[in-house]
Amino acid sequence: METRGRAKKASGLRDMFPALKGDMKEAFDVVEGCTIELNSVKDQLKGHVMNAFNGKVDEMQGVLTSTMGKLIEKDDALEAMLIALKGKLKP
Repeated sequence: METRGRAKKASGLRDMFPALKGDMKEAFDVVEGCTIELNSVKDQLKGHVMNAFNGKVDEMQGVLTSTMGKLIEKDDALEAMLIALKGKLKP
């Protein structure tokens, strides 16, 4: 009796397997589609971020170049003043 019950249960499980397999395949396909879509969105976002950073890099480079120019001018002026002061201090 017990063997018959196990056989019936195993048979029922075997009958359910194709349906479960189909459901799992469908779920896998949905997840795979979402993953592909997410990767596409990620790549697009990466492109937008890189474009934004590149624009800011150019802008910051301009600011740094301008600041360096001003600092060099001030350094040259200070150096000229020091040379003039040294000349006046020497007897």
